[in-house]
Amino acid sequence: MRHGRDYETYIIPRPWSNGNVILGGYMQKGASTSDTFAHETDSILERTTALSRELSEAQPEVLASFSGLRPSREGGARVERTSIAVNGEQRTLVHDYGAGGTGFQAGYGMALEAVESVNDVLEAVAAEDSRPKL
Repeated sequence: MRHGRDYETYIIPRPWSNGNVILGGYMQKGASTSDTFAHETDSILERTTALSRELSEAQPEVLASFSGLRPSREGGARVERTSIAVNGEQRTLVHDYGAGGTGFQAGYGMALEAVESVNDVLEAVAAEDSRPKL
């Protein structure tokens, strides 16, 4: 991975995909569109082929172009457990957002961390569900 002022350059192999890879990307603070643009695709191809001899020798074929919404926040991603009152009862709330342009790379790990933060709640719910009911 290579970091730039408004981009992340990454190459992610796709397992069991006949050698396909995911190439990216951009970090565009305040961007609120999931549209893709040819000049961005060209930039991603230029940056990733400069990083990878295999890509530069293969002349990669673009199978599809995608863009996700990239919400980011000052201070980085937030994965945190908090409590809120709902109709007078305390409820658990898990925040898991703000990865910005690194959501594809960080999303799985952030999700694991979010689930880990509420394992005690999940175990209590499972125990409650397993009690005999009359």
